[in-house]
Amino acid sequence: MRSLRTSLVIRTALLLASTLSIAAVSIYFLMRASLISEFDAALLVEARSLSSHVEQSDHEVSLEFEVGQLPDYARIDHPHYFQIWSNDGQSKAKSQSLGDRNLERPRDLTDVPAYNLATLPNGHSGRQTAFQFKPRIEDEASDHTSDEQNLSIVVARDTRQLDSMLGTLAGLLLLVTAATVIGSVATLSHIVAKGLQPLNTLAASIEGVGVADLSERVRIENAPHEMTPVVQRLNGLLNRLNDTLAREKSFTANVAHELRTPLAGLQTALEVCASQPREQKDYQRVIEQCLRATGGMHSMVENLLVLTRADAHQLPVEIESVEISSLVQESWSPFEAMAHGKQLDVEWVGNHASIVQLDREKTTLVLKNLFENAVAHTEKSGWVRTTIVFQDSRMDVTIANNGCKLRPADVAHLFDRFWRGDQARSDAGSHCGLGMSLCKKMMAVLGGSIEAQIDGGVFSVKAIFRTSPGDVPGLVPQTLDTAGDRKRS
Repeated sequence: MRSLRTSLVIRTALLLASTLSIAAVSIYFLMRASLISEFDAALLVEARSLSSHVEQSDHEVSLEFEVGQLPDYARIDHPHYFQIWSNDGQSKAKSQSLGDRNLERPRDLTDVPAYNLATLPNGHSGRQTAFQFKPRIEDEASDHTSDEQNLSIVVARDTRQLDSMLGTLAGLLLLVTAATVIGSVATLSHIVAKGLQPLNTLAASIEGVGVADLSERVRIENAPHEMTPVVQRLNGLLNRLNDTLAREKSFTANVAHELRTPLAGLQTALEVCASQPREQKDYQRVIEQCLRATGGMHSMVENLLVLTRADAHQLPVEIESVEISSLVQESWSPFEAMAHGKQLDVEWVGNHASIVQLDREKTTLVLKNLFENAVAHTEKSGWVRTTIVFQDSRMDVTIANNGCKLRPADVAHLFDRFWRGDQARSDAGSHCGLGMSLCKKMMAVLGGSIEAQIDGGVFSVKAIFRTSPGDVPGLVPQTLDTAGDRKRS
């Protein structure tokens, strides 16, 4: 896998090379156009100078100078060339450098100069310019207007010096571009390596975080501003992982403890029962004891399964119209005998005749857990009060009981899984500390909330069912008696 440093250097180098190449090519063609333009201008100056020395006398065309008097058109090395034609294609004059050879005469010439590449008589490449002109009349006093004829002139020069200059320019541009790219790559490698050093520090810091102990946190001194969110998110992730591992360890220990006690009881009861023959009533008592233990374990497993499904968002909400009075009675009835046996004073406050839209099954599960908790933890001859209040498309169900032995600081742990006020777990087998956490999770699924309060030995839990955005419909009370009612059992 290619490193980030290599990728950054290669991509930057490619971008730089492309940019410099485009710039070098643009400079080359601009300079080439400028040099060719100057070359053509020099050719035109020569051609006009030569054409100005051409005169016509009667029907004869002559030059004011001897061809041999022009050294540029007679030398062997880098000679210049010119040739003059009449309209009928007859050569009227030409440079000594041509000898018995001729220049290429372009067709369709006008008085506007034309430029083109040409192969010179010596075989070298060159450029030439050509145009038509009228020769100067020798005897200006006489009228020879009707005898004037157009002549064509072609002037050519080899371009070896120009080609050499352009080749040198191209080589220099190529050399400068290559040197700049190589130097930039070396500089970029150093700069990128230094810029990525915080990432190496971050990797080393992450590697230092122990697998078994996630208490270490990622710390980078003088970290760049861009890396601060990464460090913060990593530390947040480590916090969540540490909390998850802690919960997993606690969960494993709690489940093992909760199962060990009833299983040990089952094993002991069965071993004692099997040690010798006993009467039928003894067997019946052991069976009932075993059923209670297995019932407690079954309840714990069911609660764990519900919590797991809720955590995985696999509990669909099914809304239906529910009469509060029947729902409360259905939830309370399993604990009515226990409350009667403990001689509890049960009080009902609020309007129970309302019909609301909610999930009957999940609401019943919440109320049953709250009623069971209230009855189980209220001392004999104590009281339990249930208050139901409707306001602003919201239903508040508050269940309170006296005789609470918890401290106000315990409220922070009340909804933790497997947490119980009796840390010695003397009631193992009957309560496993999942009821309140299950209520909190169900209220979240229903789009509501739940809160607890401890004040002067009175423990109260308020479940708030309310309208919430999203796919979870809220509560719509259809009847509301503001005076309410009070019922004492």
